[in-house]
Amino acid sequence: MKNIAKAIATFERTVVSGIAPLDKWVGGDEEAITTAAKRGFDLFNGKTNYVACHSGWNFTDDSFDDIGLPDDDIGRGKQVPNVKVMQHAFKTPALRNAVERAPYMHEGSLRNLHSVVRHYNDGFTKRESLSDQIYPLGLSDREQGDLVAFLKTLSSNDAPVAMPRLPAYDTRRLQAACPVSARLRGLQMAKHLRRTAATRCSLNGSPAQSKNEE
Repeated sequence: MKNIAKAIATFERTVVSGIAPLDKWVGGDEEAITTAAKRGFDLFNGKTNYVACHSGWNFTDDSFDDIGLPDDDIGRGKQVPNVKVMQHAFKTPALRNAVERAPYMHEGSLRNLHSVVRHYNDGFTKRESLSDQIYPLGLSDREQGDLVAFLKTLSSNDAPVAMPRLPAYDTRRLQAACPVSARLRGLQMAKHLRRTAATRCSLNGSPAQSKNEE
C-alpha cells in the first residue's frame, strides 16, 4: 500500500496548472481579465485578507484551519485532540483551477464559488476553534460577485491529463523478487494441467489411471 500511495503522489505532482488569465494580467496584459476581476483582486488582498491563507503561486499556505463549517467532523483534531485550534481544522486548498473542482469544502456542502464567498462573508459557525482569520466581512452583493470573477481568472486552459504508460510486466523480475509466490503459482498451474489432461482422457473414453492401477 505504501508503494501505491507513493505512485499516486508521484503522478499527482505531474499535474500542474498552466498559465491563467491572472498570470497574463500580472505580466502586463490589461485585457486579460475583466474590471470586476480586478476589483476582486483588490478585495482578495485587502478587505477580505484572503491572501493570509491563500498565498503564493498556488494560492495556499498549506496550513490547517477551522473555517466554521457546521458539521461534526473534527478533521485534524483526530490527530491532535489536545490542540484547540486544530479541532474542525482542514488543510487550506490551492485555488488554481478552483472553478473546475466543485462542489467545495471537505464534505462537498457548497455547490459553487458564490456559496463559498457567502460562507466566508457571514455564513460560518462560531466556536472556540474557529480561525482568527474568519470574521464577518460585510461584503455587498457586487463585492461578492467581484471575488468570484477574480477566482475564475485562476483557471488555465490546460490539455487533458494523458494516461501514463505503465512499465512492461516482467515475469522474470517478479519471480526473482517473490520466488515463493512464483513456485506456488507453478505448482498450481501444474495441478491444473494434470486435472485438464485427466478430464480429456475421460471424455475420449480412456479414463486416466492412477499409479496404483498401472
